[in-house]
Amino acid sequence: ALLADQPGHGEGWLLRGIVAMQRGAFQEAEEAFVRARLNAGDQRKASLGIVMAAIGAVHHEAAWLEVLPLCEQYPDDEECMHWLLRCGTVLERWDRMGALLSAFIARNPGNLSMRFALAGIWLRAGRPADARREYETLRMLNPSFDGLGNLSKTLADSEHQLVRHHAA
Repeated sequence: ALLADQPGHGEGWLLRGIVAMQRGAFQEAEEAFVRARLNAGDQRKASLGIVMAAIGAVHHEAAWLEVLPLCEQYPDDEECMHWLLRCGTVLERWDRMGALLSAFIARNPGNLSMRFALAGIWLRAGRPADARREYETLRMLNPSFDGLGNLSKTLADSEHQLVRHHAA
């Protein structure tokens, strides 16, 4: 009703996008979020909505292309980083995610969840020394951090593989 009366109402388009997401109508949601952005709706929310709709529609490359400038515009936004991790992991963009997350952690050193994610990224990027550094920092800051034991085992396995391949 709001959009019928005021078709240029940005916040109304945001709401329409959210409702479409809840129904699983990802294309409709993306269109609504684009219209929200064009009609002065909250730019961050509209962009995040576009990213979420693209991921829901399994358009990970489109989500990636949308989330990169969003993370650059809001470099300390944990929610933006979350969506970067979601689509970047599927696309295996380890180095780019690692760079953005490293910068985030440099400014937010107490964010242990993102530090844990960075350790995993460095492992997948083939950088076990960087992963080990993040692990050691996590262990020092919170020795009971959830998942730390699994990370330790994965690091040990990774380092064992490197030593074995080096000897060959």
